Amino acid sequence: MKHYLLALAVLISFSANTQNFITRWVFPKASNSITFNGLTAGDVICRWTTSSNPSGGTLRFNNSNENLPIIIAVPIPAGDTVTLHMEPANLRRFFLNGGNNNANFNELTEVRQWGNVPWQSMEVAFVNCPNFRLLATDVPNLSGVKSMKQMFWFSRNFVPPFNMDLWDVSSVTDMESMFAETGSFNRNLATWNLSSLTNAAGMFSNSGISCENYSRTIKAWAENPNTANTVNFSVQRGAVYANTAEVFRNALIAKGWSISMDGLAIPGNTCYDMSLPVLFGEVNASLKNGDLQVNWSTLTETNNGHFDIEASADGNTFTKIGEALSKAPAGNSSFPLQYEFRKKMSSIILSACIGILALCSIGAGFDRQKKIWLPILIITGIGLSIAGCTKTSLPQEDEIDSAYIRIKQVDKDGNSKTSKVVTVVKE
Repeated sequence: MKHYLLALAVLISFSANTQNFITRWVFPKASNSITFNGLTAGDVICRWTTSSNPSGGTLRFNNSNENLPIIIAVPIPAGDTVTLHMEPANLRRFFLNGGNNNANFNELTEVRQWGNVPWQSMEVAFVNCPNFRLLATDVPNLSGVKSMKQMFWFSRNFVPPFNMDLWDVSSVTDMESMFAETGSFNRNLATWNLSSLTNAAGMFSNSGISCENYSRTIKAWAENPNTANTVNFSVQRGAVYANTAEVFRNALIAKGWSISMDGLAIPGNTCYDMSLPVLFGEVNASLKNGDLQVNWSTLTETNNGHFDIEASADGNTFTKIGEALSKAPAGNSSFPLQYEFRKKMSSIILSACIGILALCSIGAGFDRQKKIWLPILIITGIGLSIAGCTKTSLPQEDEIDSAYIRIKQVDKDGNSKTSKVVTVVKE
């Protein structure tokens, strides 16, 4: 039983080489090379494969002048997909810059993994890449990054990853037009540490951010003592804030922020009088000796009913594994409150229990022949998961991959919001 559960967990949970920077490119027309811009601190080893040549090959490139292009010589038949695995040791920057130096900005389709690259800049990294999608589930090392200016500008196929709120942007000074004109960005960035920020003009301009997420973001930034003073936050075209968020917008202005071109929601709009009930503090989750422990804090609470603890095997599909009542009197508090949730659950059982939802969604990506196996896989997974989830004596942790936790806060009137997603740390 233990081995079957392990196999199921491996099937449904995230697993990947956590080292290399991995990109994918699609070439409608035949080509002899891939061109992009970048910066290195020495030779970068790059492994390539194509859909017509899965064995591929290995080469090296070196570029100390980011104004010059990097050209990867690869034979690419028309219609082929190319995957590049770049080792992180000497890689410092990757960008397309809107096609400068004949970069293949149309052909770049995916960043599948950030890897362990010590990035130095994200400026214009994926600007005006019409087919680009960010599929990486790991978190980039941004500790040395000062500029994220126009990082995703005009990349209209871009959708932010589920763990974007985990990005450490505390060293970043420039976020000008970072998500501008994407039309597809809609994420609450309440957890971002803006202690070094000086310029975020146009950051959300025509980005597609909702009134709810924009309001929650500016509220959290206003309440975070680490938020920098005197930030250029002008030209936020299309961004709308709730009436209940206006006081926090004004608080940022009082800190020296220059804010313009966003707008107050229209009275009667569902966002106009939206509740901004809970400001989350830290969220942490760990697994040790079969004990799952989740700790979180709230900085303020308004009309709060309870919290649902939710888990996921892939960071996208979450299911409830527990509940905690608000500690705030009548659900209201202006002081920090600490919460803890514990559950006896091994890593295998955790992955099996929360992964069954992922199994049920696999069918959409199966072709007709593979779908024959889908009912067998789902029935087997359900049986094994139920058996594992109902055990009172659980096995010790085995070597498996990641699980994710988030906290869902539920108002007394049924409205809800979620915390950032965190990885379960295995101790």
